Amino acid sequence: MLSTFDRASIAVASACAVASNFVKVLSVAPLQVLPSNLFLSTFASIGINDDAHLATFKALLVSLVPAAIQGAVQALGLSTGLQVGLIVNHVDALIAQSEA
Repeated sequence: MLSTFDRASIAVASACAVASNFVKVLSVAPLQVLPSNLFLSTFASIGINDDAHLATFKALLVSLVPAAIQGAVQALGLSTGLQVGLIVNHVDALIAQSEA
């Protein structure tokens, strides 16, 4: 079974790949993405640079996480200057808390 961090990473990377033409998920086991520094990048630097792209990202992410945390993910405040990895960490914590 995948760790909560792995599941959060896959969900965030997948949502980024749909919302941006600059992100690709090459493999989920193990997770391989382009750009390789995706989780260190800001949303703006990967092409998620306006409210429409952020809304697409969030809608996809909500659909990819467990039902128990969908409301919390929907309530996330996102901005184009936010580092993608911070969202991974937050989603990881939400998943872990929901399964505790």
